[in-house]
Amino acid sequence: MPMTGEILKIARERANPLAQLALARVPRCSFFSTRRNRLRSLFAQKLIYWYFKLKNRLEIRERHYLYEILKKDSDLLVVANHSSTPDVMIHQATHAHLNHLVYSFISSGGFNYRHLPILPTILHFSEQIPRFGPGPKSVNRMVDRLLLGDHVLLFPEGTYNRGLVMEGFTGVARVAFHYQEKKGKPLLILPSCSIGGREAYNPHKKYMRRVLHQKVESRPGQKIIIKFGEPFTLKFEETPSREDFREKTMEVMHHIAAIWGQKHVYPSRKRNNIDRWVNKQDGMRIYKG
Repeated sequence: MPMTGEILKIARERANPLAQLALARVPRCSFFSTRRNRLRSLFAQKLIYWYFKLKNRLEIRERHYLYEILKKDSDLLVVANHSSTPDVMIHQATHAHLNHLVYSFISSGGFNYRHLPILPTILHFSEQIPRFGPGPKSVNRMVDRLLLGDHVLLFPEGTYNRGLVMEGFTGVARVAFHYQEKKGKPLLILPSCSIGGREAYNPHKKYMRRVLHQKVESRPGQKIIIKFGEPFTLKFEETPSREDFREKTMEVMHHIAAIWGQKHVYPSRKRNNIDRWVNKQDGMRIYKG
């Protein structure tokens, strides 16, 4: 398996100039550099917020939950549903509008995207972090961010849902457990939910239309609502098993679903396919389960 340095070297050779600009920051992921560029990142994300505000009448509800956490100045993991293509940008821009900066770990492929040169630039200026290596390494990087006082945004579903909140992967529970193990106290988790995002930017419009979504439509002007829920923590046993992690992950997904009145978490119809894919990739992207 190629090491991170080799992956970066290959990516730079294949990248366009704008992607190279984004990738140039990866080895210098010092947190001093991140803080120095915090104002620039907030400004870039605020511009993105006003784009969605004008196009989709973006509305923020129950923001007082976030304000209460910011007053306490505690470490925070934000979890959200994943129903549309620009979810990461919308959620990050929403937090930036509230003068709150969150970091999201995304696939490194976005930083080497030739077909839409503006995308790597947006990822660079919004401080999104490329994800490399196996699942445990990604979890450790998130925990390190949290321990240093930064706030992290995570989409536990790991893939686009079909309009309803569905089962998530156990990475979110593992992050909470390892944080508690190192910090000695539970990690505060803030659930949030995007309502209307799937109708506005349906991720299945082009790729899955003929297979599963024959009648799928996308309405770019659809109103989008970002709604926050009540923050919570997870309680773990001393040595949680895989089933314990799944149970805690399901608890997180129920908190997200409850924000907009969904009573049951939707089972992933692709669960077996995803498990096979994870096995094939030797766990490079996410934990199995």
